[in-house]
Amino acid sequence: MKEKLKKFDTLLTGVIIGFVLPPLTLLALSRYLTKTLTVSEFFDQLGKTRLTTDILIWALIPIFLFFSLFYFLRFDRAGYGIMIPTAVYCIALVIYNF
Repeated sequence: MKEKLKKFDTLLTGVIIGFVLPPLTLLALSRYLTKTLTVSEFFDQLGKTRLTTDILIWALIPIFLFFSLFYFLRFDRAGYGIMIPTAVYCIALVIYNF
């Protein structure tokens, strides 16, 4: 079983998961937190509140879960790949807060 999963141990797999997962998580959070607002209205309202940083950090939690899975499976290349988008998102979040 693990031999079949080894083909996913690439840098590109980690980068793709890392860049795609946070926007999908934000979309899911917008649907979960507000049933009546559209996605654009949700982000407009989000920019006006102090919860923006908290919700953006919640979007990074699935990346942590995937990184933990890659660490457990010893997928080193995919783990390195997932760290690149994580660093980009974290730097963007720090810049956004200034």
